[in-house]
Amino acid sequence: MTEKLAATRHRLRLITVGILIILIISLILVLAGQPQLGMILGTVTMIFFFVWRRRINREYSDRVGEANILGGLAAPLKNPKYLGSTGLTEKDMDGMAMLPIRMDGHGLLARQGFEGQTDGGTCRGWEITLHYQRGNGRTDYAFLSGTLLTKSFDKPLKKGMDWVLLRRELLADGVAERFFREKEYKVLRTGNETLDGELIIGIRKGDMLPEKVIARITGISTRLEQIGAIHCTADGAAVFLDHRFYTYSLKVRDLPTEEQLKANPLPERDDIWELFDFFQKEERE
Repeated sequence: MTEKLAATRHRLRLITVGILIILIISLILVLAGQPQLGMILGTVTMIFFFVWRRRINREYSDRVGEANILGGLAAPLKNPKYLGSTGLTEKDMDGMAMLPIRMDGHGLLARQGFEGQTDGGTCRGWEITLHYQRGNGRTDYAFLSGTLLTKSFDKPLKKGMDWVLLRRELLADGVAERFFREKEYKVLRTGNETLDGELIIGIRKGDMLPEKVIARITGISTRLEQIGAIHCTADGAAVFLDHRFYTYSLKVRDLPTEEQLKANPLPERDDIWELFDFFQKEERE
């Protein structure tokens, strides 16, 4: 794993060295009596260098992220696969009915995606930035950024659950209630002080969730404050972690160790995967 990154790092550093050599040549031209040619070459090269340098660091960071995802984050899954920016669209998010989203081609940015098989289904994940309409104006938008983890169930849940939990402070004032109306969710009053105060649940099938489900989602939402939303239907479940990411930026000079690439960069991962398993287990009981 580190060998591939070292090769990528070496290639990118050679490009940087090549750019520096061209800059030296442009300086020599200036000193040799050809200032106009030297200045043009130097200016063009400098502009290219600063643009390319940012691209180099991004490409290298993405390669490190991919290695860490496959070797650490998604390692417990069977046949883990790196998705990059594919596998999740605005239409997918809107159809999921988990969070409000702007549907105009600019509402979703998904990156560093992955998927893999596990008992009972397929787990996926992305780092996302999502835009949603905050007010009535056409340009009055807000955004959410964080990690989305999902699981598609191999077999639909017979109980046909269809509900979403939102942390009240996640969205702008009034947006959650408007979103519930648009997606035909009924606000669930549980009598639980924490749930009805800090959190809000919308349900589309039935009038009440099982007590075990309420206790579990209340407990994990209280313990993991990064959880902004939980969603569950007969076909799958999803959790959004607000302002929580599993990749990071690196400069080309930094080479992570094998141990770092095999480490899990998202401590909440296991709790969330266990929650998905709980929803399926609850179906069987």
